[in-house]
Amino acid sequence: MNIVLILVTCPDNAVAHDLSNQLLQRREAACVNIIPGISSVYWWEGEVESDSEVLLVIKTTTELISKAEQTVTNYHPYDTPEFVVLSTQHVNEQYAAWLINNVAIA
Repeated sequence: MNIVLILVTCPDNAVAHDLSNQLLQRREAACVNIIPGISSVYWWEGEVESDSEVLLVIKTTTELISKAEQTVTNYHPYDTPEFVVLSTQHVNEQYAAWLINNVAIA
């Protein structure tokens, strides 16, 4: 079972906390870091935009990526929410065991 990190940006802390709670309640993530105060500069509808956002770093397993993506898609207010999965090269054995024990494996 491989552990992955998923990056999702949110428009504000309220959305970040709501989305984190949805993922945790469904056991699609064992932990979500909420990092406020990031600045995002990006292309949207042909123009460069700039916004303050909140970054989620979601810790889960490869088996739960599609479920987590569906939850983000269903509960995120953006038309096109960021959902970027990063593979891990090494995860401490004790942390990996804790993470695996705290997510639902379907």
